[in-house]
Amino acid sequence: MYTPTEEINEFFIQLGKNGFRPILSKIEQEVFHGTSEEIAGIIVGTQHLIESPEERGMLGRGVYFYENKPIAGPEIASAWAKHDKKYSTQAVVVGHISAEAIFDLTLKENKNYFQLVFDWAANKAKLASPEDVWKLTVPKVIKFILSNCPERDAIQVARWNGFKLPALGTTCQFGLVVRDQRCIKRVWLHS
Repeated sequence: MYTPTEEINEFFIQLGKNGFRPILSKIEQEVFHGTSEEIAGIIVGTQHLIESPEERGMLGRGVYFYENKPIAGPEIASAWAKHDKKYSTQAVVVGHISAEAIFDLTLKENKNYFQLVFDWAANKAKLASPEDVWKLTVPKVIKFILSNCPERDAIQVARWNGFKLPALGTTCQFGLVVRDQRCIKRVWLHS
């Protein structure tokens, strides 16, 4: 999704002038991260998780977790470690997170904000190269928002309900990406 920086900045400034901004809320809850047994031991011992880098994470940099909606978070996290990461032994780490600034895409206002950005980006893609519009995905647009909106540095956590997990028979699972690890207050091994 290429657009000149000045044009991107102007777009987000105009959104703000029109009263459209991400609504940042608070969160405190337990979440679940799937990994290998070996890595889980290191995480619990150090109380530190390694962030996915900007280019690899579906929504950019951060530590990815599953919530307990609609399927049990530990079950989803373990399945992710087995099917996506191909770990031969899986373990689930529980994290207690507490954040003051979560960009929650399950809120109506943030869905509307997302839709405005998505429509703008789709229009830009269509003008630049019509065959590239199909490459515009929900995760790419969320990543675009998290990288470019004026509130980007304040956003500690992002929540969305877009995980597709056909191996478990679900197409919608709630997930979080923690962008500021200070929000992860404690981690332990799920039993």
